[in-house]
Amino acid sequence: MDGRYRRKSAYRHVLRHTFISRLVMAGVDLRTVQELAGHKDIKMTIRYAHLAPEHKLNAVQMLSSFRAKQTS
Repeated sequence: MDGRYRRKSAYRHVLRHTFISRLVMAGVDLRTVQELAGHKDIKMTIRYAHLAPEHKLNAVQMLSSFRAKQTS
């Protein structure tokens, strides 16, 4: 491999990583990200899930809101 091929390959990787990372950070669900990224296995997509930890908090808050509606 020559240097030009390596740079081109690295550039593609960075663009792909940025695309997937931004989808996750924007709150796109992981199944959709998986499809857009072309990942065959969800495990590959889950590697990016750490980029949006606030989604866990949002999920818990949604459950709390749901429960509050059920009891009122």
